[in-house]
Amino acid sequence: MKFLKAMLLVAIFAFAPQILHAQDQGDFAARQAAAKEYTDVVSMSRMMLEMSQEVTKQMPPDKRDDFIHMMTKEIDLNKIQSVAQDSLAKNFTLKELNAMTAYAKSPEGASAMRKMKLYMADIMPVMQSEIRRVMDARAARKTP
Repeated sequence: MKFLKAMLLVAIFAFAPQILHAQDQGDFAARQAAAKEYTDVVSMSRMMLEMSQEVTKQMPPDKRDDFIHMMTKEIDLNKIQSVAQDSLAKNFTLKELNAMTAYAKSPEGASAMRKMKLYMADIMPVMQSEIRRVMDARAARKTP
């Protein structure tokens, strides 16, 4: 009997990783589907266009069209969408993704998403300026 219990434990430990991996793959497939649904509701290309239009309001008028063209035509939005979906599936649970999608579909969520472009337009110039400041300071420290 002890031998049978020992063999059962060995089998459980031997096959547990495969069983857990298979379950994880099923969950990951569900999370991928949920991530796709979320990015169908929260369009990356629409978000990029709206954010670009807001950011350009702080730029000289002669630079605006080129910036919008770069952000919406030259940047591979399909690639960004794909990476976003993969990252969502990797980092959020199925319940979280479903909740995010439900929120984005709700009147409050839709309203918040429409305002996201304003939020991003407010913080992007400061983020860019800070990154530029830090990079310039690091470069100055390295130059004798």
